[in-house]
Amino acid sequence: MTRDLFGKALLDFYHNIYSEDLITWTNISDKDDLPIPYLFRSYKDMPKLEQRALQLAKGHVLDVGCGSGIHSLWLQEKGLKVKAIDISKGAIEVSKHRGVLNAEVKDLLDETHTFDTILLLMNGTGVFKELSRVSKYLKHLKSLLKPNGQLLIDSSD
Repeated sequence: MTRDLFGKALLDFYHNIYSEDLITWTNISDKDDLPIPYLFRSYKDMPKLEQRALQLAKGHVLDVGCGSGIHSLWLQEKGLKVKAIDISKGAIEVSKHRGVLNAEVKDLLDETHTFDTILLLMNGTGVFKELSRVSKYLKHLKSLLKPNGQLLIDSSD
Protein backbone atom coordinates (compact mmCIF):
# COMPACT_ATOMS: atom_id res chain seq x y z
CA MET A 1 0.00 0.00 0.00
CA THR A 2 1.34 3.42 -0.93
CA ARG A 3 0.78 6.16 1.60
CA ASP A 4 1.33 9.09 -0.78
CA LEU A 5 2.82 11.35 1.88
CA PHE A 6 3.70 13.90 -0.79
CA GLY A 7 0.12 14.03 -2.03
CA LYS A 8 -1.24 14.23 1.50
CA ALA A 9 1.07 17.16 2.27
CA LEU A 10 -0.08 18.98 -0.88
CA LEU A 11 -3.75 18.31 -0.08
CA ASP A 12 -3.32 19.47 3.52
CA PHE A 13 -1.67 22.71 2.40
CA TYR A 14 -4.33 23.27 -0.26
CA HIS A 15 -7.00 22.86 2.44
CA ASN A 16 -5.14 25.27 4.80
CA ILE A 17 -3.87 22.50 7.07
CA TYR A 18 -0.15 23.16 7.03
CA SER A 19 1.87 21.81 9.92
CA GLU A 20 5.32 20.83 8.68
CA ASP A 21 7.58 20.45 5.69
CA LEU A 22 8.77 17.25 4.08
CA ILE A 23 12.26 15.79 4.11
CA THR A 24 13.08 13.99 0.89
CA TRP A 25 15.96 11.73 -0.15
CA THR A 26 16.79 8.93 -2.53
CA ASN A 27 19.58 6.41 -2.84
CA ILE A 28 21.39 8.92 -5.09
CA SER A 29 20.76 12.13 -3.14
CA ASP A 30 21.16 13.48 0.36
CA LYS A 31 18.31 14.52 2.63
CA ASP A 32 16.70 17.78 1.59
CA ASP A 33 14.06 19.92 3.31
CA LEU A 34 11.09 20.59 1.04
CA PRO A 35 8.95 23.49 2.27
CA ILE A 36 5.38 22.79 1.17
CA PRO A 37 4.55 26.48 0.45
CA TYR A 38 7.40 26.43 -2.11
CA LEU A 39 5.34 23.95 -4.15
CA PHE A 40 2.58 26.57 -4.49
CA ARG A 41 4.77 29.54 -5.47
CA SER A 42 3.99 31.92 -8.28
CA TYR A 43 6.00 32.43 -11.45
CA LYS A 44 7.67 35.55 -10.03
CA ASP A 45 8.93 33.50 -7.06
CA MET A 46 10.47 30.77 -9.21
CA PRO A 47 14.23 30.64 -9.81
CA LYS A 48 15.34 32.33 -13.05
CA LEU A 49 16.31 28.98 -14.61
CA GLU A 50 12.82 27.61 -13.99
CA GLN A 51 11.24 30.76 -15.43
CA ARG A 52 13.41 30.46 -18.51
CA ALA A 53 12.41 26.83 -19.05
CA LEU A 54 8.74 27.84 -18.93
CA GLN A 55 9.38 30.66 -21.40
CA LEU A 56 11.00 28.18 -23.80
CA ALA A 57 8.07 25.73 -23.67
CA LYS A 58 6.16 25.43 -26.94
CA GLY A 59 3.39 23.40 -28.54
CA HIS A 60 1.89 20.47 -26.67
CA VAL A 61 3.67 20.23 -23.30
CA LEU A 62 4.11 17.28 -20.92
CA ASP A 63 4.72 18.40 -17.32
CA VAL A 64 6.33 15.40 -15.61
CA GLY A 65 6.03 15.25 -11.82
CA CYS A 66 3.62 18.17 -11.87
CA GLY A 67 3.09 18.34 -8.11
CA SER A 68 0.59 21.11 -7.31
CA GLY A 69 0.49 22.18 -10.97
CA ILE A 70 2.38 25.48 -10.75
CA HIS A 71 4.14 25.04 -14.09
CA SER A 72 1.10 23.63 -15.89
CA LEU A 73 -1.10 26.48 -14.70
CA TRP A 74 1.34 29.13 -15.91
CA LEU A 75 1.66 27.43 -19.30
CA GLN A 76 -2.12 27.10 -19.63
CA GLU A 77 -2.47 30.81 -18.93
CA LYS A 78 -0.05 31.43 -21.81
CA GLY A 79 -2.32 29.43 -24.12
CA LEU A 80 -0.33 26.21 -24.35
CA LYS A 81 -1.90 22.75 -24.34
CA VAL A 82 -0.54 20.91 -21.29
CA LYS A 83 -0.73 17.37 -19.98
CA ALA A 84 0.37 17.10 -16.34
CA ILE A 85 1.37 13.74 -14.87
CA ASP A 86 2.47 12.64 -11.42
CA ILE A 87 2.57 9.30 -9.62
CA SER A 88 0.98 10.98 -6.60
CA LYS A 89 -2.82 10.73 -6.54
CA GLY A 90 -2.95 13.64 -4.06
CA ALA A 91 -0.80 15.83 -6.31
CA ILE A 92 -3.12 15.22 -9.26
CA GLU A 93 -6.15 15.97 -7.10
CA VAL A 94 -4.62 19.29 -6.00
CA SER A 95 -3.59 20.14 -9.58
CA LYS A 96 -7.14 19.60 -10.81
CA HIS A 97 -8.62 21.62 -7.93
CA ARG A 98 -6.27 24.46 -8.83
CA GLY A 99 -7.36 24.43 -12.47
CA VAL A 100 -5.02 22.13 -14.40
CA LEU A 101 -7.24 20.95 -17.25
CA ASN A 102 -5.48 17.71 -18.16
CA ALA A 103 -3.87 16.02 -15.16
CA GLU A 104 -3.44 12.29 -14.73
CA VAL A 105 -1.95 9.86 -12.21
CA LYS A 106 0.67 8.22 -14.38
CA ASP A 107 4.26 7.01 -14.25
CA LEU A 108 6.43 8.58 -16.92
CA LEU A 109 7.32 5.16 -18.35
CA ASP A 110 3.60 4.53 -18.98
CA GLU A 111 3.21 7.66 -21.11
CA THR A 112 2.83 6.96 -24.84
CA HIS A 113 1.73 10.23 -26.46
CA THR A 114 4.21 12.56 -28.13
CA PHE A 115 4.91 16.17 -27.21
CA ASP A 116 6.67 19.27 -28.48
CA THR A 117 8.06 20.07 -25.02
CA ILE A 118 8.66 17.80 -22.05
CA LEU A 119 9.34 19.48 -18.71
CA LEU A 120 11.04 17.87 -15.73
CA LEU A 121 11.44 20.86 -13.43
CA MET A 122 12.58 21.29 -9.84
CA ASN A 123 13.91 17.88 -8.83
CA GLY A 124 13.20 16.70 -12.36
CA THR A 125 15.59 13.79 -12.49
CA GLY A 126 14.11 12.44 -9.26
CA VAL A 127 11.59 10.52 -11.40
CA PHE A 128 14.50 8.35 -12.60
CA LYS A 129 14.70 6.94 -9.03
CA GLU A 130 18.13 5.33 -9.48
CA LEU A 131 21.29 6.23 -11.34
CA SER A 132 21.16 2.88 -13.12
CA ARG A 133 17.80 3.83 -14.69
CA VAL A 134 18.83 7.19 -16.17
CA SER A 135 19.51 5.75 -19.63
CA LYS A 136 16.16 3.93 -19.70
CA TYR A 137 14.28 7.10 -18.79
CA LEU A 138 16.17 9.30 -21.24
CA LYS A 139 15.50 6.85 -24.09
CA HIS A 140 11.81 6.81 -23.19
CA LEU A 141 11.70 10.61 -23.00
CA LYS A 142 13.29 10.80 -26.46
CA SER A 143 10.58 8.47 -27.81
CA LEU A 144 7.92 10.89 -26.52
CA LEU A 145 9.31 13.90 -28.40
CA LYS A 146 7.80 15.02 -31.69
CA PRO A 147 10.26 16.02 -34.45
CA ASN A 148 12.08 19.18 -33.34
CA GLY A 149 10.74 18.62 -29.80
CA GLN A 150 12.63 19.68 -26.71
CA LEU A 151 13.32 18.21 -23.31
CA LEU A 152 13.82 20.78 -20.54
CA ILE A 153 15.25 19.41 -17.29
CA ASP A 154 16.14 21.28 -14.12
CA SER A 155 17.26 19.26 -11.14
CA SER A 156 18.71 19.96 -7.74
CA ASP A 157 20.40 16.54 -7.65
